Amino acid sequence: MKKHFLQFRTGMAGVNKTIPTADGSYQKIVYADWAGSGRNYLPIEARIQQEIMPLITNTEAEVNYTRTAMTHAYNTARKIIAEHINASIDDIIITASSGATMLIKRFQTMLGLTPKTNVTQSLPSNKKPVVFVTHMEHYSNHDSWMETDVTVEVINPDCTGLVDLGHLQELLHKYREFPLKMASVTACSNLTGISPPFNSIAKIMHEAGGFIFVDFSCSAPYVDIDMHPPQENTHLDAIFFSSHKFLGGPGSCGVLAFNRKLYHQVNFLFRGESRENQPRHFDNYKTIKEIERLEYSGTPALLQTIRAAMCIRLKEEMGVDKILSRDQILLNMLWKKLEIIPNLHIMASQHRYRLPIISFYIENLDSYIGARLLNDKFAIQCKASRAAPGSYGYSLLKEGKPESQEDRFNYNQQHNPQLGWIRVSLHPVMMDEEIKFIADSIIQLANRHQEWSQDYLYDRYRNSKSQASINLDCQAQEAMTTIFSRSFVH
Repeated sequence: MKKHFLQFRTGMAGVNKTIPTADGSYQKIVYADWAGSGRNYLPIEARIQQEIMPLITNTEAEVNYTRTAMTHAYNTARKIIAEHINASIDDIIITASSGATMLIKRFQTMLGLTPKTNVTQSLPSNKKPVVFVTHMEHYSNHDSWMETDVTVEVINPDCTGLVDLGHLQELLHKYREFPLKMASVTACSNLTGISPPFNSIAKIMHEAGGFIFVDFSCSAPYVDIDMHPPQENTHLDAIFFSSHKFLGGPGSCGVLAFNRKLYHQVNFLFRGESRENQPRHFDNYKTIKEIERLEYSGTPALLQTIRAAMCIRLKEEMGVDKILSRDQILLNMLWKKLEIIPNLHIMASQHRYRLPIISFYIENLDSYIGARLLNDKFAIQCKASRAAPGSYGYSLLKEGKPESQEDRFNYNQQHNPQLGWIRVSLHPVMMDEEIKFIADSIIQLANRHQEWSQDYLYDRYRNSKSQASINLDCQAQEAMTTIFSRSFVH
């Protein structure tokens, strides 16, 4: 298994890249932020540079060699994406933006959902669409729905911290008279790596006459995506994911796929005399090609879509079964080391089966200082956070659940070391030695953070800094500035 992934690791950009650390030495980057972004893959970059870029032009109007070639490349890339997610002939594929967040908002607009700020006269509460989300959502798949003129309900967790399907059924009964019911749920939490039972949610929603949309942003690089599984009523009406999180993905696009009926049926249900400025293209039934032309209406994300298709091909070449098996090996290796640290707490530790993501906090250590120390002393790239996974993180910290967005914002501004967490996320191309190094570094951090953090001051706007880390940041910023200032002609 390790040998299988070694052949892919050698093509990863930055494998031997070193960065300055606080003691003045240079150390190899140990990249453990795969839930935030993938890494570029040099064979993909070479193929794009050598075989795509020399022919680059716009698509359509195939009157010459380059336009014919690029139109075919673009259509082939879209076909690869469609096959990878098992899209049907009635599913529309939109590739745009740099990730999933903007596509979720674009999808809401396609559905005819109006932002609250643009509503001149709100629909009666019993006429509004209702959207069910889980307690595990990223803010982009929770707050964005709250910004539209819909009713949002959170499906409660059960006693184990997983999604309570019984509560979803209770909510559906409560809203049984509402004309439009939708669930928009994550396929995997980017905080814990735990996956809700979205196929079971799909079945429940469809049997109640509703729709389901699934956010695969976290899990897409690792798992099979199937919009049309064989089990009855488990199909997915829409999915979205960020291909930049794949190996080879940075510089690609977000992907949205949805069934054509949503373009007409949902908007028809949502229409009302009190609505103004309804999108004109909803007035008549459109074919798939017409819908796609309307939604692209301009230069498509050509290179981004080609890159997305290539990183999907790379994922398929690595093999999902092998990816998941290797993920579990690396996860268990790290878990065994961390779970015995007395002052370290793994979030949702009762659920060990997950994608290779571990979020944790160390007692009396600010998460931003902790992540800075891992960078400054060991060149480990991980993430510190308080806000992105919404209220899920706070509930796991047993600090209570904020009641509103304003409460959550105020809650997030409090300087309390126990309000945050450090996230380490892994990938099968990582070496066993890297996992051991990460674990040993975290053990040192847990044991010595009081001594190490004395030089660090908390700054809400600049996060946590010491003079050494400020110097390191200056070096990073100067290096990036130089990239843009150097002449392109030698």
